[in-house]
Amino acid sequence: MNGLEAIRHSLVFLLLIAASGTDIRQRRIPNWLTGIGWVLGILFFMAEWSLRGKEAGISQCMHLVGVAAMVLGLALFAAISHHGFGFGDVKLLGAVAVCLGTDRTLACSFYGLLMAVNMSLVFLWTGRRKPVQRIPLAPFFLLGYGVTFLV
Repeated sequence: MNGLEAIRHSLVFLLLIAASGTDIRQRRIPNWLTGIGWVLGILFFMAEWSLRGKEAGISQCMHLVGVAAMVLGLALFAAISHHGFGFGDVKLLGAVAVCLGTDRTLACSFYGLLMAVNMSLVFLWTGRRKPVQRIPLAPFFLLGYGVTFLV
């Protein structure tokens, strides 16, 4: 891992920690927080483009196309799920994808959602939650990021 990549991972980790805290306390992820993630991701995009040249620019543009497709797919999922998966989660995962790429973000969200489903089943089984109650997903995306980073 080079220096730029280490900084990027650290900032994504901090972004997910901040989003988790607000999602737990307020049941929402603020737009200013996801906006910071998007701006940082675009700054990293431009830095890599300037450091690696024209070939990197083409791959980075394909990266942005993948991020756009992923965000549109997640937005559709959020609309279909009647906001069980909220648009704040979509914007957060979009910011993570701009910084890390769609492959790592999809792995992060997969592991996070898998843990969220298991925790929800435990809550339902123990009677701590009702089926219609929502749980904050950002902490699970943080855990999924940890799993993705370690694997």
